[in-house]
Amino acid sequence: MKRLIPFTALALCGISTAFGYIGRTFTTTGTPPQTVQILQPASANISYFLNNLVVAGAVSSLSGKTVFTAGSNPAVAVERAMATWNSVGSANIHFNGLQSTTAGYSPSDCQNTISMAGSASDLSVLGGTTGVLATTITNYITGSGVICGATSALPAGSIIDADILINPNYAFSTDGTPSTTDLQAVLTHELGHALGMNHSGLLAATMYAYSAKPQRHVSWDEKAFAATYYPSGTKSLGTISGTVTLGSNPVVYGLIVLTDVSGGGKTLGSITAADGTYSVNVPAGVYNVYAEPFGSFVAATNIYSLGSSTGALDPTQATTAFQSTFSGGNSNSPPVFAVTAGSTSTANISVVAGATPIAVPSYAILPAGGSGNPNGTGFGVSKTPIILTAGQSVDFAYAGAGIDATVTVAFIGTNVDLVGTAHADASGATVNGNPIIRQTLSVGSQTNTTIGTLWIIKGSNVLPFSGILDMEPMVPNINNVQDAESARTSITSGQYVAIYGNNFSNNSRTWNANIDFTGGVAAGSPLPTTLDGVSVTVNSIPAAVYYISPTQIDFIAPSNLTPGPANVVVTNQGTSTGTFPTNVVQASPSFFIYGAGTNYYPAAVRYADGKTVGDPSVLPGTEKALPGDTLIMFGNGLGPEPGGVVATAAGFSGPVTITGTSGNNSFTATSVAAALVYAGEFQMNVVLPSNIPAGNYALTMTVPNGSTSSSGITVTLPVGP
Repeated sequence: MKRLIPFTALALCGISTAFGYIGRTFTTTGTPPQTVQILQPASANISYFLNNLVVAGAVSSLSGKTVFTAGSNPAVAVERAMATWNSVGSANIHFNGLQSTTAGYSPSDCQNTISMAGSASDLSVLGGTTGVLATTITNYITGSGVICGATSALPAGSIIDADILINPNYAFSTDGTPSTTDLQAVLTHELGHALGMNHSGLLAATMYAYSAKPQRHVSWDEKAFAATYYPSGTKSLGTISGTVTLGSNPVVYGLIVLTDVSGGGKTLGSITAADGTYSVNVPAGVYNVYAEPFGSFVAATNIYSLGSSTGALDPTQATTAFQSTFSGGNSNSPPVFAVTAGSTSTANISVVAGATPIAVPSYAILPAGGSGNPNGTGFGVSKTPIILTAGQSVDFAYAGAGIDATVTVAFIGTNVDLVGTAHADASGATVNGNPIIRQTLSVGSQTNTTIGTLWIIKGSNVLPFSGILDMEPMVPNINNVQDAESARTSITSGQYVAIYGNNFSNNSRTWNANIDFTGGVAAGSPLPTTLDGVSVTVNSIPAAVYYISPTQIDFIAPSNLTPGPANVVVTNQGTSTGTFPTNVVQASPSFFIYGAGTNYYPAAVRYADGKTVGDPSVLPGTEKALPGDTLIMFGNGLGPEPGGVVATAAGFSGPVTITGTSGNNSFTATSVAAALVYAGEFQMNVVLPSNIPAGNYALTMTVPNGSTSSSGITVTLPVGP
């Protein structure tokens, strides 16, 4: 029998944490009982609706507070959060374009809606005025059946409604306004719940329960979940499994941390079952594995359990009287487990009995190699990650009861060096009477955002800070924004635009229609707004990204940009540039060009035979244009056009005039047929005069509201006899 069950996903807050890369499951009542993971039944076709009250500057009638700052764009935050999940290449996940609605929270209307609480009843779902920041209310079915307009039976565990509620008693932003919560990070996290994920025990993971800006991007913990439950193409994961024991007894609900030490930058989390076993699908790599008990950062009572009457694990059942222990023991070189796609490895763990006597110390990040605390940085225990950037050196400083110079620090992860040894602060500074101990961390190259772990060690006792380090690539920097086909620095909607700078990407490529066009290539389908974790916005509006490299990005400017000053931002793996100014105009025309020798030539072919036009003495294989030729040329930025979708072919409304000058000779082509043939690309059919003399003609294109005369480059058309 089919049964509908509402489930509230514990969300980003200051109240609850739970554990990560394990899906949310329930156990059937049949014989034999089966464990079922709740999942989106149509993961490649997920639609969300944004309530029309979720806008910049919105004031809640319930709390009387401004919920979204005036400089924010909530719709863009949703779209970018969806794009983050869409970009998980190993998973068959696609959130469709965001739609608007006047509907609010309704857990059984079969529509996924994002809204802010508008009633006392809504607020109670969030835990009241001081409750969670946001929550995802997921309805799923426990038996197969036809529901929500489906044409065939959905399997047990199918999620049929996943509303996201935002607490109006908190302030959110998308622009980093101080004392606000990052809305995009919150929504990226909540969409993970909508896919069936629980929370994570790794502090820097997207699904960790406490909000932090790094949650804008998904970690390997979330990627592995997505590849496991929503696989796409060839299987890419292997498996590490084992049993965790304390003496002869199983470790019940012990946290598992798996770290790739081969340079892949992968850290994943899991948990043992009631019989002490665990099994985790992981990407290829070489892993060490350790088990740890619940503690200060993650508690058993915070782990949501679909089969529990209280909604959480029973803390009395969790084994906690043990020290964090590697598979193979806590030696200086614990064994590692090599994993390839489809392989299996066994990593049993026999934990050390007795809870660690090391209490979680207060800690802070201080300047590397310094002494004292000249900036007055506050020490404390924060349930948020420490964010570091490639090339940065800092001191991890800590102080607490029993912490002294005999305590050492170990790092587990990718490309972070411990410089020197842990030592007492030279100034003798203390925190609450306890000496400050400092360990210098030097962050090496990070090709992607990675997660790292620190262990505090005193004698045979250990205390892990699992996943506490969020290590970002070097901060991207914009040097210039200009038309992709000229030197002009003004842009228009639907135009190809180039950005120059550094640290933009870890690789170079253009979009791939088979991989990146998740909505297909038909007219009206969305263009990709993220390539390999790289995205661009203009005035906070996502742009379609065509090409990425470490020093250059080519994108198509978004639709419907308002003429006037605009700001461009590049984000690489969750790390963003500052805003870079540009100017939006009604037209910013240019020829599509290619360079040969010292000249620029129009990308043009002769209509009669398809020959590429050029100077054969400079570029062999090309031919000069001839008098009377009809040439097919291509233009950019002739006028505002759609920028975010595969364009519908359409004629250009304004007249196009192309002139050429070579010494004392000139020509004018006034009857130029121009049409938009692809996103950002105009085709122009140009008929040369039959009496045009031979020469190298400098071209000018003029359209309503613009001309190439101000483009800053010369485009040469060679004409032969």
